[in-house]
Amino acid sequence: MKTYYKVVKKDLTSCYAGGKAKSQYKLNEYVKAPGWLPVEHQVLFVFHNLNSAYSFMCRLSSILDVLDVYECEVQEVFEWLPPYLNTNVLAIGNICFSSFDSFPLGTIAVKKVKLIKKI
Repeated sequence: MKTYYKVVKKDLTSCYAGGKAKSQYKLNEYVKAPGWLPVEHQVLFVFHNLNSAYSFMCRLSSILDVLDVYECEVQEVFEWLPPYLNTNVLAIGNICFSSFDSFPLGTIAVKKVKLIKKI
């Protein structure tokens, strides 16, 4: 099975999406995106290699001290990334497409994520 990498906060929550869009990850247990999201956005994001995960962390330098990278297993890898959503609006439970942001290099959309071990 291929190893992927997930960047999370130290409390195992989403490092970027907050509020109603936040996911609570668990060790050795599969987690999926919040069910209220539109079907095409009921995905979670991981990185296909460790360098991409660390590059993403550098983009979040203001919270770098509260982030960790985990090896993870995934279920159902998608061949596409959904349109980018405004994460500030998502946090309050609304959908708003954003043309100003994009996914970091190496991002993969998946249906479920299981954290395996901290790097």
